[in-house]
Amino acid sequence: MTVRKRRSNWYIYLITFAAASILAAMILSIFWDIIFVPEEKKSTGVIKSDTPDSSNNLITLFMLSEEKAANPSLYMVVSYQPEDEAVICIPLKTNMNVKVGNKTATLDHFYSDGGIKSVLYGIESTMGVKCDRYVKFDRDSFIALADAIGKVYINCAYDVLANDGAVTFEAGSHNMNGTNLYTYLNYNNANYGEDYQSLALGSAAVSLINTNLHGLSAIVIQSYFTKLMNT
Repeated sequence: MTVRKRRSNWYIYLITFAAASILAAMILSIFWDIIFVPEEKKSTGVIKSDTPDSSNNLITLFMLSEEKAANPSLYMVVSYQPEDEAVICIPLKTNMNVKVGNKTATLDHFYSDGGIKSVLYGIESTMGVKCDRYVKFDRDSFIALADAIGKVYINCAYDVLANDGAVTFEAGSHNMNGTNLYTYLNYNNANYGEDYQSLALGSAAVSLINTNLHGLSAIVIQSYFTKLMNT
């Protein structure tokens, strides 16, 4: 009877051991930095704040006209300062004189002559305010935006009259939609003083902001302004 010796499978065990060692080394290398954090990567415990600072300030020129191609009937510089949670509104008259180079003329003249760039140069050289962006609304886009934001509470200092002399809005408080607000802002009566329209625009802007943005965080308001500027 012949007895055969069983062949040794040592090489199979060797391959298995080598593969297991390589796999273990890979897993250890992945979790090494998690288990043993290097000194230079250790957290200092300082939490960075997402609160906006002065670098997030926005200064924008808003314009309103009857049609897209028409000259603006209203100008307003709006400075949003999220660090101070403040919005500063500066209405400008269309007949306000500004200077571009050696030429002095009204905003309306510069818009007709050189477009929005001339207006921006004039505001910067005269007021020392550089607008980062500008937004121009026509009647339809303004009404759509105002209605989307929400109604605005306006306190009319005087009666707002139609062309035929009829009273459109009596003096007092009114809850206005976009259409009524557009009518109110474009109403100008010299009998109420030369600054009447600018004062009406400024008070409407303050009411719009206080009514619809009051209580929101600076980050949320910042996102609103950014989306509007990028529209």
